[in-house]
Amino acid sequence: MAIVDLNHSDFDKEVMKCDKPVIIKFYTLWDSACRAFSAMFEDLSQEYEGKVKFCNSNVDANPDLSEQLNVLRIPAAIIFYQEKEIKRMLNPSRVALKLELDAALRKVRNF
Repeated sequence: MAIVDLNHSDFDKEVMKCDKPVIIKFYTLWDSACRAFSAMFEDLSQEYEGKVKFCNSNVDANPDLSEQLNVLRIPAAIIFYQEKEIKRMLNPSRVALKLELDAALRKVRNF
């Protein structure tokens, strides 16, 4: 499954109504840390394909969504499950991100 480009208008449909964990990456095109994070995010989207939904939100192109979710710094990632934010991370390492995604998947199995 491809990474979904997310904006304010499709947030409810793509994130809140999803039956599996969703992770949103908040980024810009001009920031070097965001570019490095994007490469890792792409790799993880393939590793977790079918288990976790991966979404992108460019904060320059979609300021309404980043404002709605109070994203103040980038690169950032937020994990949602069952209409709730369960984890927020700022420029996480691959290991930290995998730990949080695995924790989210354990929650799914417990429901």
